[in-house]
Amino acid sequence: MIATPGQRIPRGTVSVVHGGRSHVVPVNESVSFGRGRNCAIQLEPDDFISRHAGDIEVLADRVIVWNRSASRPLHVRSSFGPDVVVEAGGGYAPPLVGPRLFDVLVLGRAGLEARVHVNARALCAPSVPAPLPGAAGRAESDTQQLEREWRPSQRRVLAALCEPLLTQ
Repeated sequence: MIATPGQRIPRGTVSVVHGGRSHVVPVNESVSFGRGRNCAIQLEPDDFISRHAGDIEVLADRVIVWNRSASRPLHVRSSFGPDVVVEAGGGYAPPLVGPRLFDVLVLGRAGLEARVHVNARALCAPSVPAPLPGAAGRAESDTQQLEREWRPSQRRVLAALCEPLLTQ
């Protein structure tokens, strides 16, 4: 669905913007981008950019960037850590921490950079995992563990935020 300027993003959806056009993508759907006419998001008509460069798939707890190009990489840029290169045929699910904003960069000729902005702020939080078998009667915090993979830059930010509390 194409959103109008100033429209609120419905809860449980992701906004994908390029060239002033905003697409609202609900859970379990995706939006395609590339220079081809069959893509929902049409990038610049640069023959270095694939006709179907990629898809942005929205799941209940994450967004996956799929690279559909046969030979060109995509770059995912967020406010946390360095750019991530998504090789041809690969996929990447950016961590939805902090502001839940990131850009997908498609590189063209002579330094052209097509940018697709993704706003996942309205996406619902991941569900809490079910209790472990045989854990009846124990506190919920003892039986449930959330696994989180942190990048070094995210760990440094977290350590800097916690340092004043830990050194008082």
